[in-house]
Amino acid sequence: MEKLSISITELVVLAGLVSKKYFYGISDPFFGMTPDEILVASESAKTLLDKKGLISYNFDGTVEITDNGKEIIDRTLEANAYLFFDGLIDGEQQDRVLYYKKASKETLCKYKGMDIDIEESTMENCISVIDKLSFANNTSSKKSDKSFICKIDVLKEISELIEEQKEEMSLGELKELCLKKLSSFNIDSDVKESIVDGLFKNCNYLSLMAGGVKERNLKSTQFVITPNKILCMQTLNNIENEVSFKLVDKDEVKTMINGIMKSLEVS
Repeated sequence: MEKLSISITELVVLAGLVSKKYFYGISDPFFGMTPDEILVASESAKTLLDKKGLISYNFDGTVEITDNGKEIIDRTLEANAYLFFDGLIDGEQQDRVLYYKKASKETLCKYKGMDIDIEESTMENCISVIDKLSFANNTSSKKSDKSFICKIDVLKEISELIEEQKEEMSLGELKELCLKKLSSFNIDSDVKESIVDGLFKNCNYLSLMAGGVKERNLKSTQFVITPNKILCMQTLNNIENEVSFKLVDKDEVKTMINGIMKSLEVS
């Protein structure tokens, strides 16, 4: 498969041609449009898809999907498992990256504004992209087998406190207040500091979502990344109002991602 650049609109229109209702990891390009605006955008997308050789748009209005178009559909919409991640680096949102897996077919998709570059890839390459984008500032990190639990409501309360008081209190005073909010939980001090750093958004942050296309069983994992720590956060499946926290290193991150994808692929 040759590398292809395609707009989100074109990709969603291509999906619509095979009556797909969902396109995992892709934002809705038609959100907020009127029906007439959607029609105009769709017709324009079909013309561009025709120029790129993904469909044949005939004079009578009929559409045939070419072999190249079918390959894109097979690699994305028909994949067994998918993963997408969004990064926050130095307070700035990064473009999304997506990875699709189907048997021996592995595909990487990189957002470029409203466009996506699609190319053949590997899980190792996907992890390498994650590493370069999100973990570049992490020069060392220590791993711990201990995990800690905190209520989601407490995290929301701390986030609201930060927004309310960030103009009234110094950074040091506000951080100390936030740490005290976590004092009732049996959490190590370095983990508490990482939780607060993540809520302040003054560090690198990675949100990773993975799922199986057939079951849509989405798994969510977040990482707070500082120069010397990586904090992994996962919402507990059995208790929706609690989050598990654990310090990990880069090797464990890679192992976790590989494990998630393998479990989804066979589910």
